[in-house]
Amino acid sequence: MQIPNIIQDQIAYYRARASEYDQWFFRQGRFDHGAEFNKKWFADVATVANALDAADLDGDGDLDIVTDQSGTDSITWYESTLVE
Repeated sequence: MQIPNIIQDQIAYYRARASEYDQWFFRQGRFDHGAEFNKKWFADVATVANALDAADLDGDGDLDIVTDQSGTDSITWYESTLVE
């Protein structure tokens, strides 16, 4: 499978900035806003992580994303279309 140029450009962009994204996600350096804020941040991250799952729902060999919506009886399926 050939990856479209836009995807290759995005991969290069994020690789070039990986250390900054790690600092942002882990609340380090200039992104550290104190223990109380960081505790809330990681609680919010855990909430989002618990609402997501990935599986090959349609049997096409790539992972699709499923989310649930807190407080409702609905889920949303995001079908991956990168592999054909």
